[in-house]
Amino acid sequence: MLRKIKFLQSICQFDEFDWDRAMPSTEFAKLTLIYAENGRGKTTLAAVLRSLTTGESLPIAERARLGATKQPKAILECVDDATDTEFKAIYRDAGWNQVLKGIKIFDDAFIDENVYSGLNVDSSHRQHLHDLILGEHGVNLARNLDEIGERINQHNKALHETSAVIQMHISKELDDALPLAEFCALHDDAEVDSKIEASERELRASRNLHSVVTASDFQELNLPDFDLDNISRILSADLPSLDEAAEGRVKEHIEQLGAGGEQWLSDGTKFEIGINGKICPFCGQDVDGSLLLAHYRAYFSAGYENLKREITGQITEIEQAHATGTMAVFERAVHEIENQQRFWSQYVQTALIDIDAKGIVRDWSAAKEALINQLLRKQNSPLEPQELEEKTFDAIRIFRAHKDKIVDANAILTSTNEQIKIVKNQAQTSDADAVAEKINWLKAVKLRHSPIVADLCSDYVQEQKAKSNTESKRRLAQQKIHTYRSTAFPKLQENLNKYLRGRFNTGFRIDSITPTNPRGRTSCTYDIAIDGGTVPVSSENIPPGTPAFRNTLSAGDRTSLALGLFLSSLDQDSLLHDRILVIDDPISSLDEHRVGATIERIALLAKEARQVFVLSHDRHLLCEIWAKSDKSDTAAFEIIRSVNNSSVLRTWSLLEYTRNEHDKRHVAFRKYLYEGVGEQREMARDLRLHIEYYLRAACPGALQPGQPLGGEFLAKCQNSLNTSEPILSSAKLQELRGILNYAHKFHHDTNPGYMSVDINDGELMSYIDRTLKFATP
Repeated sequence: MLRKIKFLQSICQFDEFDWDRAMPSTEFAKLTLIYAENGRGKTTLAAVLRSLTTGESLPIAERARLGATKQPKAILECVDDATDTEFKAIYRDAGWNQVLKGIKIFDDAFIDENVYSGLNVDSSHRQHLHDLILGEHGVNLARNLDEIGERINQHNKALHETSAVIQMHISKELDDALPLAEFCALHDDAEVDSKIEASERELRASRNLHSVVTASDFQELNLPDFDLDNISRILSADLPSLDEAAEGRVKEHIEQLGAGGEQWLSDGTKFEIGINGKICPFCGQDVDGSLLLAHYRAYFSAGYENLKREITGQITEIEQAHATGTMAVFERAVHEIENQQRFWSQYVQTALIDIDAKGIVRDWSAAKEALINQLLRKQNSPLEPQELEEKTFDAIRIFRAHKDKIVDANAILTSTNEQIKIVKNQAQTSDADAVAEKINWLKAVKLRHSPIVADLCSDYVQEQKAKSNTESKRRLAQQKIHTYRSTAFPKLQENLNKYLRGRFNTGFRIDSITPTNPRGRTSCTYDIAIDGGTVPVSSENIPPGTPAFRNTLSAGDRTSLALGLFLSSLDQDSLLHDRILVIDDPISSLDEHRVGATIERIALLAKEARQVFVLSHDRHLLCEIWAKSDKSDTAAFEIIRSVNNSSVLRTWSLLEYTRNEHDKRHVAFRKYLYEGVGEQREMARDLRLHIEYYLRAACPGALQPGQPLGGEFLAKCQNSLNTSEPILSSAKLQELRGILNYAHKFHHDTNPGYMSVDINDGELMSYIDRTLKFATP
């Protein structure tokens, strides 16, 4: 609802209008009537309200006041009917802070936009008329259909753009591109990489069949071990039969002899010189009874010799089993495996064996050398028990770690040989083209679910689903608007013709209002049925001299058509009770009958709509509307000229304008009687005039127009007292005589000295009171 136009600045005739300064205690009512002379600002107000409801700045911008130094500005005080909250709609800097929806305006702009311009009806009129016929609900349906169509265009654009990017990836990565829908439908495969690798190996094997079939398998590697148990036993061996004293004496002697002493003594004890071996083999002296020699013989017994042989045998065994040649064979075998791995890695998938042959041989040799060195030391001191030294043990541990790796490597080689067997058999039966096609398909699966392409495909699939959903909505929207049109157009045609033929009494009617969609744009067409024929409303391709809209309808007919369309559209508006209607000079070129019908309909609209504004240069039209409306909820204003030829609004008293002289005298009498306001001699003079007006209405035929209220009339009244239909009662007649006796003092025709008669206030008040009572039925 609109309460006030609080401020207008630099808009056409309104230079600077301030409502609160001009009329602070007033506001618009449910029915608001605004009078203005032509060119004073009615159309400007309609334009401001059109801009307010549409939010478009053009209606105001094109009415900027010429020569103004300030920019157009408007402030309107409004009420949001939905929430019953007040707000100020402010226009400045070519825009509104908020709008007031639901304002329907009938003015020249409405006619020019929706019905005709000049004498012609063109395609834009029919397009706007289509929306007018549909009404807000129908327009929303049509707008919804247009928006859905635009969304489909956006879907198509997005699909085209996404498709182009996906196709670019497909063309770049794949030999043969799949159809996009089929590509996007590919399911993910967690093993796709391994399958691609396997298929590519299969394809290579198929294409290199001879090399694959004739290539040799892997041979196992071998690293001989060291018999640490036996070596440890030999190192720790001694002669348990040798007593401790003898052993001590021999060792003490051996230490005195120095290096090689033990061997020297061992060799010497083998010689027996002299009788029964009692001569020393070293000095030739008789040693019979020598305890030391007995100790030598016990020390260097047969057990001693056996131990020495075992030590020597173990050294020989190590040298043979771990010979340099054996190590060289091992290195060559590793090198051969490396070559085979490079070949077979193209066709089988297996763990690559990384063998450091030189490092193994180096650690192998170190373990061998450590053992032999320790055995040699044992060989020099056979009877001295030893344990494996820490460094020897570490060397053996390192070597055996290599040996364990070789065991693992052999297991891999055995497994690989199984795969090689399968590859050889498969290579002889594979179809290279089929395998290549499979690889391309697997690559497509991988590409489809790669991060970037997966997102693109997801977007594409979602966009397709969204488009399908939108297309379903479009079909539903098309059905809805088709159904709505099939009802709205015939209904409006019927209602419009009721206005034209029934209320406005025109000689024509509208026929065949039909929705159309030329070039995909919603529009409509209709014919004018007149004089038994039809005239197409379109002025296009109508040759001169042919009946057409421009030469068939009069100015009044065209106005009736425009007004009828506006009113018919309101009749179909289910939200009329929430609408604000603005009707600017609706009766241009209308005759008296059509004006009367218009007044009747506007008076009804004032009851049906939320608020109605009627602007006109015709005071009588506004007064007639006021007379037929609820005066308790009606306000009237007029636009008048102010300084600098600018316009301002002010209140307009319709009551004062519509009062006749009798009403005005009645008001003046009451003001004098109760407020003491008024000129006494004028009050006294008007007593007779007031009674004359009353009696002419109350006694038709008895007091003729132009006949003075005097003796002739009184005589008629007196004579009628004896009849069945007296003009006045006896008491009424007597009161009339008394009032006239006083009133005649103040009229020149009954008292030449009327201007010099003194007037007593109390007497005058008494006669005014008597006059008002007399003139009351």
